Amino acid sequence: DKTRKTTNPKIYTDMKTDFRRLLCCLAAASTLALANAEATPYDVIPLPAGITIDKDCYTLPAARLKVYIAGVKSDKAAHLLEACAMQCTTVAKRGDADVVIAIDPKKHDSAEGYRLEIKPKQVRITAGGEAGTFYAMQTLMQMTKEGRENTVKCCTIDDKPRFSYRGLHFD
Repeated sequence: DKTRKTTNPKIYTDMKTDFRRLLCCLAAASTLALANAEATPYDVIPLPAGITIDKDCYTLPAARLKVYIAGVKSDKAAHLLEACAMQCTTVAKRGDADVVIAIDPKKHDSAEGYRLEIKPKQVRITAGGEAGTFYAMQTLMQMTKEGRENTVKCCTIDDKPRFSYRGLHFD
């Protein structure tokens, strides 16, 4: 009287194959979506205080970034660029530059504050001091996924420290 129900092995194998195919399709679709996406400022940690995103994109040059430093010229700013993980070289003319940096303490109430404007043809950084220049370049570097992406979304980022000091708390 006791009959045991058995599962048809062919149906089970077909379901398993269909599930694997579905997983492969989802993985391929997500990989393609991530590969074609431009880097955005929302990828930056910590998130900047102000972000305005434009519709265009900027493509970084394959070679070294050409940087022009305007306004207060500082050896320290040039040295900070050399320390940056992005390959940079300074140029003498603004028109030849991929990145134009202006250090102007009057435009920012913090030496670490900056405005990073990424336009389709050029990147502009206005900073309150050399530290602001460094942080703006770090933001740009994070947007390029540490140099692995060469296309970034055009945007304007305004950022500065929320506090005038940096603290550490141990529990």
